[in-house]
Amino acid sequence: MRQPTSEQGRAIAAIRRGAPTLVRALAGTGKTTTIQAAIEQDGPRSPRTLYTAFGARNIREAKAKLPRWVAVRTTHSLAWTLGMEYQRRDRLAKGFPFRAVSE
Repeated sequence: MRQPTSEQGRAIAAIRRGAPTLVRALAGTGKTTTIQAAIEQDGPRSPRTLYTAFGARNIREAKAKLPRWVAVRTTHSLAWTLGMEYQRRDRLAKGFPFRAVSE
């Protein structure tokens, strides 16, 4: 990675400290590259590292670039999994048809 921008540098520092970090920016600005650089410098800081992106193409690219221990999911699949878990635990509000929302 070339010299990171100040924003990328702050994200890398937070990731390396193990702090919960959200990297949000426009498409093509280097989010995946930034995260990849932070992870490669120090290795895993937490076994619970999650990378989310909107589209399946972005997910495929991230899976090819990031270590296997990083959970890579679309935001939709993450929301779906959480919703199904809440439904399984009977923690959704009564009368809220979770499945109907997704159809």
